Amino acid sequence: MENYIVKRYEENAQLEKAIKSLTNQIMVVENRL
Repeated sequence: MENYIVKRYEENAQLEKAIKSLTNQIMVVENRL
């Protein structure tokens, strides 16, 4: 059970990083428009 929780936590952290980088890219594109 513990491993499952850790795995989910790591996946969430990776998702958060991906979302943040996507958000940054979108902001950069919007600034160029």
